[in-house]
Amino acid sequence: MKPTILSILLFFVTHLAFSGTERVIPESGKFDTRFLVVIDSESFEQASPEVMAYKQVLEKQGLGVVILIGAWNTPDDLKRDIIGIYKEAPVMEGAVFMGDIPVVRVRNFQHATTAFKMNEETFPIEDSSVTSDRFYDDLDLEFEFLSVDEKNSRHFYYKLKEDSPQAIKSDFYSARMLPPSDMRIDVHDLLKRYLRKVVEAHEEVNYADNIKFFNGHGYNSDCLTTWQNQQFAIREQFPDAFRSSRGNAFYNFRQDPFMKHHLFERMQSPGTDLFVFHEHGAFDTQYINGEYPAPNVIGMNREGVRGPMEALSIALRNRYRRFSGERRESFAESSIKEYNLSPDFYAPEWLDSTRVADSIFAADINIVLADLLDLKPQSRITIFDACYNGSFHKPGYVAGYHIFSDGATVVTQGNTVNVLQDKWSMELLGMLAEGARIGFWQKEIQTLESHLIGDPTYRLIPGGAGREGIKEAEALNKKLALERENREAWLSYLQSDNPNYQAIAMKMLSYDPPANYPELLLQALKESPYYSVRMQALQRIIYSSGKNLTEALLLGMNDPYELIRRNAARFAGYSGDEQLIEPLVH
Repeated sequence: MKPTILSILLFFVTHLAFSGTERVIPESGKFDTRFLVVIDSESFEQASPEVMAYKQVLEKQGLGVVILIGAWNTPDDLKRDIIGIYKEAPVMEGAVFMGDIPVVRVRNFQHATTAFKMNEETFPIEDSSVTSDRFYDDLDLEFEFLSVDEKNSRHFYYKLKEDSPQAIKSDFYSARMLPPSDMRIDVHDLLKRYLRKVVEAHEEVNYADNIKFFNGHGYNSDCLTTWQNQQFAIREQFPDAFRSSRGNAFYNFRQDPFMKHHLFERMQSPGTDLFVFHEHGAFDTQYINGEYPAPNVIGMNREGVRGPMEALSIALRNRYRRFSGERRESFAESSIKEYNLSPDFYAPEWLDSTRVADSIFAADINIVLADLLDLKPQSRITIFDACYNGSFHKPGYVAGYHIFSDGATVVTQGNTVNVLQDKWSMELLGMLAEGARIGFWQKEIQTLESHLIGDPTYRLIPGGAGREGIKEAEALNKKLALERENREAWLSYLQSDNPNYQAIAMKMLSYDPPANYPELLLQALKESPYYSVRMQALQRIIYSSGKNLTEALLLGMNDPYELIRRNAARFAGYSGDEQLIEPLVH
């Protein structure tokens, strides 16, 4: 058989394009867009059937898959390979970093985070750096190599150059598939089990009709108005989840002083499409009830804990035990005075006799990695609107435990450092209800610290009467991949009756705005009946700082949606326009 031009080209791509030990398995046919799987050689050797099955199921859905296999010594080596593939046709819309891929820890770029601010000169480099794959997916950013981590040779420190672009504008979406190394199962076995689950998820027709939300202790200052108003906006974004009582649920830490046990039941509820945790977090903890859980008659029905004073006493003793030296003495003095405690409240013999019971009490308050080992989370998508839960540079991390469990979760979103609460964390979430691949959603709200852990190509199917869900999802994904900055492609979405389409169009038009864009935004803020659309309009006006900013902020401070009022008030303070003083004060 004579070699064809295509076979010759494939030979060169597969064997000669890379100078090291890297090799490429190209897409299997013609596709409008491509997706890149980056995997280390050992992981591919161990899990090649599962990786190829993942490639096959995505290509069956119309997304070409290129697999890049190698053993990269530095992030720069890998980035050069990624750029080479990205420059080829067709468009590379996304990538996933599977297995042992070099981890970049970024410095001199804290202005691209929402909240993380730590003095890089006075704090240790491992604490004051931000783990981020923006090094790989934003090809315009320019970095300077600094050093290799002293404890982990696969972690690399880079600083953003001063003459680099200073804002994130990722060229493609990305995600990590990095199994935790401390789950008591071989990491390659975890990866194989996970990929089989992902293939199964892609083969099902899963409508966006079952969602759950939880607000933990301290989130948005425990504001119940925030928690309540969120439900109105989510109903607009996920209408099919509100067609029955089983389609949606909104939980709050106040419902039980040991809410985590109820969450375990809800997390393992079959058929859940999306579970969102609004909470405080650490790399190994989901903070649920806080140090001083509020007792109630139902929740405190256990031996030795009968009411609020007992709960407070236990919490104070546990906190005292964590301190030492002057800090312990200061805490004892201030708490005894504040709560009118007896002088011997922290007596050593009393602390010793209550240690075990107090420890059991504390273990019931938050979700930790040891809890997750025995759970089988069922939500296909889980979002951690929390600090540090996405810290994939740690041996064990919350987001990783969720997706690599023996449950149904295939993708999570989390942050590698602390994250601002006073932001619109659910911006454009309705994209998921319209069938957008979750990677496209992440790309629109990306910060230095935010990452997808798992499969970024996963998508739900839009439902509802008279809709052709799969076709509509395919059309939306194609637009997001190929026409993101094409003004004409989004004008029809702006005229749609669908609030999700309207919000998406407002964001996309910001990349190539029509002449009347400021007027369109102001009109939407004034007239739209949809919470999510008005918030998107305000967001675009604020970010553009255009001529209508003051009028928009005045409107926003009287909007029925709490999030709009809060953001309008916040930016009114930043604005400095004297017209905003009176409404801001009163």
